Amino acid sequence: LANGPSEPKRRELEDVRYQLAEIENRIGLENTQGETLREKIHPRKTLKDIQGKLKASEALLSFHLGKRQSLRWTITRDQVSLHILPSGQEIEREVNRFTMAIQSNHRKMQTEACRYLSRHLLGQLPDSVSRKQSWLLVTDGALHRLPFAALAERDNLPTGDSGGSLIGRHDLRTIPSESLLAISQENVAKSRFVGVGDP
Repeated sequence: LANGPSEPKRRELEDVRYQLAEIENRIGLENTQGETLREKIHPRKTLKDIQGKLKASEALLSFHLGKRQSLRWTITRDQVSLHILPSGQEIEREVNRFTMAIQSNHRKMQTEACRYLSRHLLGQLPDSVSRKQSWLLVTDGALHRLPFAALAERDNLPTGDSGGSLIGRHDLRTIPSESLLAISQENVAKSRFVGVGDP
């Protein structure tokens, strides 16, 4: 045990993480989508199906805020990992500090909150995720209000310019749910869109 789990145990742990992520994905499919959307998505869509929709240059980061602890799933076409985060209440407190500091131009508070959020939300990212150019973000709770583009990857300290922030390293796109990746391109192409603008 001092040298870490054996290879069979390591594979078993990875399978458990994989199953947990798949269960969460199925819960999202069942609980967050309307009847019309469920008709388009097979209820047995698995995590492997979601992975199959990701491009080689994309990584999916999905966050869930909980009372005692929060979770972050990172998914690429060939890898899945699960990381435990602080409680949702603690994260929400720092998000509020960060957004308040931005609005009031309080640089010290902004730096402290940014460092905390960067370290806890983006710390210990797999190299396979860090190397991806495009990140798809699925946020939860207070994270909907967080400007992820201003955070720094891993333990890099915020420098105040784009070189030290996510926006200078990755293309960021927020999506409502992982389940949207399960919608076939055929269904998306046939859907209608009406836009109204006021020049």
